[in-house]
Amino acid sequence: MKRHLTYALFKALEKGSSSLSPDARRAVCHYVRSKTPDGCRFVNRADKPDLYYTMFGWAVSFVLGIRVRISGRRRLLRQTDPETLDEMHHTAYMMLSQLHRLMMLPKGAGLPLLRIMSPDTALISFLNGYRGHGSGGGTNAAAISLLFDNDENAAERLKRMQDPSGGFLSNSGAAIPDMLSTAAALFSLKLSGIEPPYSPLDFIEAHWQDDGGFTDNLLDGASDIEYMFYGLLSLGSAN
Repeated sequence: MKRHLTYALFKALEKGSSSLSPDARRAVCHYVRSKTPDGCRFVNRADKPDLYYTMFGWAVSFVLGIRVRISGRRRLLRQTDPETLDEMHHTAYMMLSQLHRLMMLPKGAGLPLLRIMSPDTALISFLNGYRGHGSGGGTNAAAISLLFDNDENAAERLKRMQDPSGGFLSNSGAAIPDMLSTAAALFSLKLSGIEPPYSPLDFIEAHWQDDGGFTDNLLDGASDIEYMFYGLLSLGSAN
């Protein structure tokens, strides 16, 4: 497994956010703030507060420098019993616990700390989210094989999954590329020092919506805080 994956993940997010123009950054920050009704919890597509979406919201806020209320963070973690959560939300809770600690540090101190964290820290569990989508022979499975197992064949499979538009298909039977698969593929290729066959920048820009958020695919068209994360990750892994 490659070292410092969590650090690399957040460096890519940071790079994606820093590559935005001033106007684009304002629009993105406005979007992120619009997805938290109380300055702490983030909502899902049904506009209901959700730990899973809050995980993405805190991560994006962390790299954008958006304040997430300390009192709200403490209350959310204190009032949530992780033993009652399903696997997806338990993973989110563990990541939120780690992000809360990082947000307590002085500005600029959090990312360097990630470099010395062990691979089994709670934040590394975020990358296991890719594992959850990575069964079979699809793009996310190949991305995980490349990241965790240094599988050279996985890189070739990933490159074959890229559409000329610049996005990546989730599998060989997918009709159109999507943002999640694109983020997973670009991040793993970037860490492996491999250039994708096509530039993904036009694809990424096409999935940035008028409301300031990113959508998963052009047939969907709806944005949410999860795909804001994957949009920034794609952008930071493309440059």
